[in-house]
Amino acid sequence: MLPDDCKPHHAAAASPAVFELGGRTFVLAPVTGPDMLAVHAEFRRQCLASSRDPLDLVNERIAAAEKAGRPFSPTVIEALVRSAVSSAGRAEGRAEPSDADILARLNTLDGSRYLVWHRLRRCDPTVTREWVAEHVPDMAARNEVFARLMEIDGMAHLDPKKAAATG
Repeated sequence: MLPDDCKPHHAAAASPAVFELGGRTFVLAPVTGPDMLAVHAEFRRQCLASSRDPLDLVNERIAAAEKAGRPFSPTVIEALVRSAVSSAGRAEGRAEPSDADILARLNTLDGSRYLVWHRLRRCDPTVTREWVAEHVPDMAARNEVFARLMEIDGMAHLDPKKAAATG
């Protein structure tokens, strides 16, 4: 029996492979740890950018309480504002996204486009996010591109149904 790193699907993931998109041919290098860290950092940034401002949330809660006829006491309002200001004072200014939130970005069209762009720009720095968006216009195209990338990366044999998230 062959060791895991000698199996053909592992060998395919360890060497450059040809990938075509939009009439262009790319020689993709294997995905590296720094690649995954860069993608994780970008998806984290996207999650933080899309999260709501804590002070806006406080204002909405105050308005909802007043509308319901049960306004907050000044002490409660002060505590809510202090907490929101403390949260907004962190470097990110937002609540830290969970790993599940970050991973969920990959399943969005924009997140998928970012991943494709990140992979392609390593071989051709002239590839832009706009170019990728033109050639990955919807989720159907995204699924097609991802299937080809999984094949190149030696992961086409994986059963997505068995890849359930664990707690």
